[in-house]
Amino acid sequence: MAFAGLWDAWKAPQRAVAAELHHHHYRTTDVKELMAPVHDRMPVILHPSDFDRESDPARPPFPADEMEAFEVAKEVGNVKNNGTELLNSK
Repeated sequence: MAFAGLWDAWKAPQRAVAAELHHHHYRTTDVKELMAPVHDRMPVILHPSDFDRESDPARPPFPADEMEAFEVAKEVGNVKNNGTELLNSK
C-alpha cells in the first residue's frame, strides 16, 4: 500500500556548507468505517493500480472492505520503538 502525499527538498543557496531540508506531507481524508473507532481522519491510501497517477480528489478512496485493522501495542506510537514484536502485543 502507499499513502498519497507531497515531498520536496530545498537547498540554502548562500551557505558554505550545503544544507538541504526535506519536507513531506501526507494527504488525509474523512475516516472510513474501518478506522472510525481509532481516529476521526486517516491518510489517503492508494490502490496499487494508482501508484503512478497524479493526485485527484475525485477518485474513489481505497475500498475499506480490502483493508484489515488490528490492535497493536501502545509503544508503536513512539518512533524510538521499532520491530515486528510491536504488532503481536497489545
